[in-house]
Amino acid sequence: MAPSYKPVPLVGAAFSSNSRTGGSVPAAFDTFLYQPTGGFKHVKLTIKLKISLKQVRGFLPVQLDADNKPFLTTPWTDAQWSAFVNSASAQANLWNNRFWLVPPPAFSGLDEVYQKDPFFNKFPNKIFRPNLLCALEVDFSPASGAHRTIEVTNLNAAFITATGRVPDPGVFRSHAFLYDSFDATPWAFPLGHAPGMPASHPVIAHEIGHAIGLDHIGVLTKAPICQLAANLNTANVDRYLPAGSPLAGGTNALVCYGSTNAALAGNIMGAGQAFSSDNARPWLWALYTLLDKLLDKPEPITEKAKWRVVMTDPGPGRWIDNGLDIITSDPGPVRVSANDDSLIRISGDVLFDTDKSNIKPEANAALEKAAADIKARIGPRLRYVLINGHTDARGSADYNQRLSEARAKAAADWFVTRKYLERAKIRTQGFGKTQPLSPNTDEPGRAKNRRVELHIVNS
Repeated sequence: MAPSYKPVPLVGAAFSSNSRTGGSVPAAFDTFLYQPTGGFKHVKLTIKLKISLKQVRGFLPVQLDADNKPFLTTPWTDAQWSAFVNSASAQANLWNNRFWLVPPPAFSGLDEVYQKDPFFNKFPNKIFRPNLLCALEVDFSPASGAHRTIEVTNLNAAFITATGRVPDPGVFRSHAFLYDSFDATPWAFPLGHAPGMPASHPVIAHEIGHAIGLDHIGVLTKAPICQLAANLNTANVDRYLPAGSPLAGGTNALVCYGSTNAALAGNIMGAGQAFSSDNARPWLWALYTLLDKLLDKPEPITEKAKWRVVMTDPGPGRWIDNGLDIITSDPGPVRVSANDDSLIRISGDVLFDTDKSNIKPEANAALEKAAADIKARIGPRLRYVLINGHTDARGSADYNQRLSEARAKAAADWFVTRKYLERAKIRTQGFGKTQPLSPNTDEPGRAKNRRVELHIVNS
């Protein structure tokens, strides 16, 4: 059963992206911290976004899209409008249960101290330090105070068909302040059905990402080719590029959606529907704003930056006794030693193809053996199995970090779907290229560094 939260927030604030930098686009929303009704649960960090959707009711039944192409429209019926709003709400909900925030070891601003509860007599002065669950609530029919207003046009599907075009979401190009009726259906936007590119993209969920301050994934990750497109636009020379060039358009260029990088293209702020830790930035901005109000003495940004984003539930928090962790639901960054008998190491080349995070079919034998080893080594009180992903040094630090996280999660999913481990008993981490076993100067050394490590943690 999902935890319930107190109706009155612990603290709240209005946020504007103009007060923060770091790859954001102009945005505004409200943010709150909610405590659970019972102890020992996550604290909820909620972003509340109010978007007023308005039906386009122009004098003429014609609407220009983002490329200034004209389209015939038709009035909305009540049933059509209700279905569109419901679909928009469903796409907004895709942002939930994606991110959790783990506090730095020294952060005590949300601690719950227990001194007299008889359950804790064995450990007087125990402290529970909660992790944060990131949540998004979008109100598409606010009574007042909308953060942004978006017009929605109802396209005339019969006219589109009559002109020889397919009446699907690819025909009309919407934007952040103009949606169309076909946006209710995810489709292959904006890269089409190109080989290796995502086959489906929830456009409204993407635009909500912009509404809470996120730019395209190429901007967020500082992809060099996206930075080139931005520089060409700033210098006003991208107008000389050939028509349809993927470099045209500045940060709206197709390369910033990931048109040359399938891993980036798959992101919700690219052209797909996957999420990465880069997409959690609005909750970090929200948290920093709330901490400034919550704490008597605001923390310096260097301390705020120590909060960690994780994409699998790290547990509700950790218990601390006399200042020492005694039970840690979230393992934190753990580096295991090579002679640790609880360590199982699998070559990354056995599990994955180059630059991929999908388990290869031929990797099943190695993973079956690892599952048998885990079973043999599990003690009577297993706390969790920690799965760490590692890469070699080729590629950028950001790219390798994301790849290592995705590979650790893929290995975890393999054990869960085959019922070798429960999801609650797994923790995943990615270390990118930061923990090599061997120099990255030759292929044998790089191959040794590409690996997945499983670390069994018993109580």
